[in-house]
Amino acid sequence: MRSNRNRSNVTLIELLIVIALIGLTLGGLTIPKALRKETFEKGVQRICSKIGFANELMIDYSMDVALTLEQKESGLHCEIIPKSPMPEKMLRLINKDIKIAGVKKISLDGRADSKITLHFTGSSGRVTSGKLTLVGAREVTLVLPGYPCRITTKREEASHYEAPYPQEVHSAA
Repeated sequence: MRSNRNRSNVTLIELLIVIALIGLTLGGLTIPKALRKETFEKGVQRICSKIGFANELMIDYSMDVALTLEQKESGLHCEIIPKSPMPEKMLRLINKDIKIAGVKKISLDGRADSKITLHFTGSSGRVTSGKLTLVGAREVTLVLPGYPCRITTKREEASHYEAPYPQEVHSAA
C-alpha cells in the first residue's frame, strides 16, 4: 500500500502557471511603453504629413505658407497658416486635427522653444532648413534641407540627404 506522505515536488501544471503569471506581469509593464512609442510614432508621421502638405500648397498654389509647432499645456499643436487668402472651408479642413499626441519637446537646430515656425516661400521655392528634433517616447530628428522634398529622419539622412538637383542649382538661388 501507498503511504500518504507530503510531496514537495512541483507539478508541471504548477510550473506553467507560475511562468504564465510572470509573463503577464512583465508583459503588463511593456504594454504602456509600447503604446507611448506608437503614439509618438503616429505624431511624428502626422507632423511629416503636415510639412508635406505645406510643401504642396507652396508648390501647387505658389503660396507662402507658415507651419507652426507650438507646445501648449494640452500638448503639441501643429497648424498650417497660409499667407494668402484661402476659402474658410479649405482652411478648416487643412487644420482639422492640429493636436499632435506623444511629442513632448521640440527644437530646431538644437534650440528648444515652445513655438517653432517653418516658412514655405512660394515665389522662391525656399523652405526653412535645419534639423527639427521631436522628443517623446524617443527622439527623432527630421531633416529639413531648405527646398521642397520628402522629409527624412536622421536615420535615413545618410542615404537621402543628397539633393535631387545638382549643387549648382542651390548655389545660384
